[in-house]
Amino acid sequence: MIFCIGNPPYQGENDKNGRQPPVYHEFMDAAYKISTIVELITPARFLFDAGQTPKAWNEKMLKDSHLKSYIMKKMQRLFSLIRI
Repeated sequence: MIFCIGNPPYQGENDKNGRQPPVYHEFMDAAYKISTIVELITPARFLFDAGQTPKAWNEKMLKDSHLKSYIMKKMQRLFSLIRI
């Protein structure tokens, strides 16, 4: 088993419009290619098909039965020794 755990960068350099395009989805794809288990902290906008990530990528992720999401309310239970 190969594990990939991390907090990838969320945004790249400014584009022509002065916006910072998302890049975390590229890191997620790369992690899935090299690992059997992936744990990443990322923005959740794609869970609502929102934000600037490619729509086709959002759809792919939303259909992925392996994708799991934890909501902040549950974090205290997961990290009981850390104050959130």
